[in-house]
Amino acid sequence: MVTLEYQPKHAEVARVNLQRAGVADRVEVVVGPALDTLPTLAGGPPGLDATAIQTVGRKGWDGFALALVR
Repeated sequence: MVTLEYQPKHAEVARVNLQRAGVADRVEVVVGPALDTLPTLAGGPPGLDATAIQTVGRKGWDGFALALVR
């Protein structure tokens, strides 16, 4: 499982919560804009079995479309 966090402070919150839940060893936390970081996962656009996207504004739809590439 991978979580993409735009801001470092949100990534730290995610890491703390994942640790508390006992699943930190199963989740990779990637920091940066999804449109930049998503294509770098596994050497290219990943094939994802599921995505959950929380975004503010129109740019989130571009990341959603990129996540659907399989």
